[in-house]
Amino acid sequence: MKIAGIITATLLLTIAVLSVFSRIRNREINSQMSGETKTSPLIKPKDKCIISVFGKEYDIGPFRKIHPGGDIFKCGEDMTETFMNQHGKDVERIQKFLIRGSTSG
Repeated sequence: MKIAGIITATLLLTIAVLSVFSRIRNREINSQMSGETKTSPLIKPKDKCIISVFGKEYDIGPFRKIHPGGDIFKCGEDMTETFMNQHGKDVERIQKFLIRGSTSG
């Protein structure tokens, strides 16, 4: 019985710690994503990465380092198929990176 109690306590502590780390990481991602796009003083030219999704261009440079799926972006290319395979047609998640007035081939 004592061992079962220790194991249960350890599992609960592990879950609590993972939950805290997850919340911290989500805050980091949200703070890094908010306001960093389209503000040239914050984006160095080398940080730009323009991709095309559903015929529109997005500068996802600021998002590359924090993308939960890793840096899978191919700058300068149409990534519609890759995006659709992972996220479907919902581009709301990348709207903040839209280059205003963009339309690509």
